[in-house]
Amino acid sequence: MKTTTARPASRLIVLFAALALVALYFVPLWHIALDAPQFPEGLGLLIEIDNITGENPHDLQNINGLNHYIGMKAIQPDSIPELQYMPWILGFLIGWGLVAAAVGRRWMICGWFGLLALAAVAGLADFYMWGYDYGHNLDAERAIIKVPGMTYQPPLIGSKKLLNFTATSLPALGGWIAIAVGLLVGWRCWVERRAGRVPVAILAAALSLSALSACADIPERTVDHAQADHSHPASPTAGAYATAEGNPPPLEREYGMRTLLVVDAAGGHGEGSFRSIGAAVQAAAPGARILVRPGVYREPTIVVDRPLTIEGEGYPVIDGEGERQLLTIAADGVRISGFHLRNVGVSYTEDRAAIRVESASGCEIDHNRIRGGFFAIYLARAADCRVTHNDITGTGSTETDSGNGIHAWYSRDVVVESNRVRGHRDGIYFEFVEDGRVSRNEVTANIRYGLHFMFSDGGRYDENRFTGNGAGVAVMYTDDIHLTDNTFEDSWGSASFGLLLKDISGSRITGNTLRNNSVGLYAEGFDRTAVEGNRFQGNGRALRLLSNSTGSSFRANDFLGNTFDVTTNSRRVRSSFHGNHWDAYRGFDLDDDGAGDLPHRPVRLFALVVERAPVTTILLRSFFVTFLDWTEALIPSLTPENLVDPAPAMRPVAGTTAEKA
Repeated sequence: MKTTTARPASRLIVLFAALALVALYFVPLWHIALDAPQFPEGLGLLIEIDNITGENPHDLQNINGLNHYIGMKAIQPDSIPELQYMPWILGFLIGWGLVAAAVGRRWMICGWFGLLALAAVAGLADFYMWGYDYGHNLDAERAIIKVPGMTYQPPLIGSKKLLNFTATSLPALGGWIAIAVGLLVGWRCWVERRAGRVPVAILAAALSLSALSACADIPERTVDHAQADHSHPASPTAGAYATAEGNPPPLEREYGMRTLLVVDAAGGHGEGSFRSIGAAVQAAAPGARILVRPGVYREPTIVVDRPLTIEGEGYPVIDGEGERQLLTIAADGVRISGFHLRNVGVSYTEDRAAIRVESASGCEIDHNRIRGGFFAIYLARAADCRVTHNDITGTGSTETDSGNGIHAWYSRDVVVESNRVRGHRDGIYFEFVEDGRVSRNEVTANIRYGLHFMFSDGGRYDENRFTGNGAGVAVMYTDDIHLTDNTFEDSWGSASFGLLLKDISGSRITGNTLRNNSVGLYAEGFDRTAVEGNRFQGNGRALRLLSNSTGSSFRANDFLGNTFDVTTNSRRVRSSFHGNHWDAYRGFDLDDDGAGDLPHRPVRLFALVVERAPVTTILLRSFFVTFLDWTEALIPSLTPENLVDPAPAMRPVAGTTAEKA
């Protein structure tokens, strides 16, 4: 008669497998890697039994910071219910395994295998549905990048291309431990099945669930929305140009190339004259100068792969005919000056630009006119480059069909100075740019932000004028910046700001003018930053300071003619105010020291009412609101108790740093 008790070896293996599952409380189950050129170190998500974290300290924050571009929801672990009950399910499985090892019944071992297979299938199915929800249910109204028919679901297992990201999804250490446990238990179930009878129903369920688990990763059917070529246009060969031009004449230097070359679209004659810019580039010696005569040049993308100075005389036109990038700089020490660049054409699969700099240093791009550039000037992995005195106008009408005017990522020591930029998605955009300098630019009427930068520490931004941009200026996830003597004005709308600062620390905001905006300065996660000598004038809300901002100081600023000087979302504020001038202050200065003898509370009671019920704004000019604010001023009870200026200035005190000097 066959016994129903499992062999000692099976019981020991089941005990080991159950104890191995305890490790899943301490190591991640799954890993999703995201690789793209703009993130050379890569981004990663780790899915744990009760949490989702970044592989590196800021990865989850970076991914959520980028999600808004495609309208994807932020990944918030606290809002995912599965993470709350998965630890309990794991505990039940471990308990079953321990009991099966202790009792030693064959049916319990095979039953445990069935439960493990069921958990694997359910987990993979839930993971698939979670990815489907995040990748398909996009906020089309708030999305910045919109590709018709495009979805962003990560793969269940394996790799998948999502725009310019490659997403790779594989088990992490905990996942491999779970797979090993399942194989061990399945093996012992099979051994015990051969040694004695296991109830047919249990064995059939175990084998069926195991098969389902193995087949769970049916590849998602993909739709080829666009045959996107993300590579850059190939450099035309010298031989190709020689065919178009004929054999070049003997060259003058030891390089076998010319030091001064002339390009004339009309077909100038003489040694050293070319009819195309690309041919001249291929024939030029490193360090040579190419002079381009007036005319219209329509030719393949010009790749500058050696240090050259290429200058236009009388603004010669380089026309992309709506089909291609115009110039690619792929060498150090290149200067492009004096051209009219036009008609790059819109692309939803590549970041075309009038001038693109790829992994180069010491470049100069100056005195060019760019019209219809999609991206006008694009710096990728550039260093010590100067972009100055360019006149840039975009032709897009929406964020989707527009690129940025001056765009830089993963670059350092970039100078952007004295340019005029209008009509693009963002006028100037920096991402992962260290120690950049943006000065004396005029940035107007761009579709989204005049200036937008993220993860760009150590930057200096001074004497710029940002006027009439759709959402103003946005600065995010950045430390150690100086914004000095800039003007932020005429940005009106429900989501518009003169200056938006999010997750900024250790910075200085001085001598700026914030005028005629829906919100002059919006500060969220705004820490240890000095705001001094600025003028807030004619704004709907001059300053909106959220309660998660700590340790910042507001000194010697002027608040003039604003509907609300300060608004906040809490009764406690962790920043200080001192010596600001408030035109709403009704105190006195008996000792004539320039500071009011009574403190000033800049948050109006009606501002708190509007915060909770925006529709009440229609009562703004009513006697009721005046009476409400007057009562609160006499007996403060609802406005933030520590948001007070103890020594308000009686006269305007702000001014540019130049005026103070």
